Amino acid sequence: MALAAKLLPNLDVEGLLALARRTPPLAVEPDAFSWSRDRQRFRIAVAYDQAYCGYYPETLDLLEAAGAELCDFSPLTSGSIPPDADIVFIGCGHPERHAAQLAGNHCLKQSLRCFAAAGGRIYAEGSGLAYLCREVVFPCGNAAPMTGLLPATARWLPQATEPEPTEVIFGATSWLVPSRTVLRGYRHPGWQIEPRGPMITYAQDARQRLDVFGRGDVIGSRVLFNLAANQHLLRRFFEPYAPVAAAAHGE
Repeated sequence: MALAAKLLPNLDVEGLLALARRTPPLAVEPDAFSWSRDRQRFRIAVAYDQAYCGYYPETLDLLEAAGAELCDFSPLTSGSIPPDADIVFIGCGHPERHAAQLAGNHCLKQSLRCFAAAGGRIYAEGSGLAYLCREVVFPCGNAAPMTGLLPATARWLPQATEPEPTEVIFGATSWLVPSRTVLRGYRHPGWQIEPRGPMITYAQDARQRLDVFGRGDVIGSRVLFNLAANQHLLRRFFEPYAPVAAAAHGE
């Protein structure tokens, strides 16, 4: 009621409805909610706690509607990732507020390392990328060791500005995004990434080489993408590896 009271004096309901009537309806993919109807149940382990809770809810909804079983775990307190997970998904959040606890959960970090070593697929974006790095470093010089799945240091920038709109053209194919794909999203400005070893850079533009990178089947992105707006990419969650021929056409 309080929100309605504040909105009503400046809300032109008729003008809003007239604008909506002039706008053509968005195209809807006919199979958007039946991608894996005939497939075996698929398990996606989603990091979710006080440190990591930043997700586009429609992305999780569509994955679940497509047949995925979403199993949450806590990088702060869980001893391992959920059993029989096919993919680990780590969203954005505030690891800088819980760095010591994240660093101290050695069991969960080892569980992720074992999963990756066995060929498991991991995708992290925004602050989730920092957790995949070797360490998080703060302005005071203190460092907290993270999972080490990506050969990089994540340096926290507390004076960071607002998220930056950006466009990424992918120059290399991964299990998640085929080459030549163009995605728009928001770059997290709070992390400076410093490479510490060999890695795969997925962005075609050399100036964006530390925006999306990985090693093996572990992918980290400083850019937050709304995958629900790119449903052909959500389908790739259910495929072990996308054929290179299909990737060349952006399918």
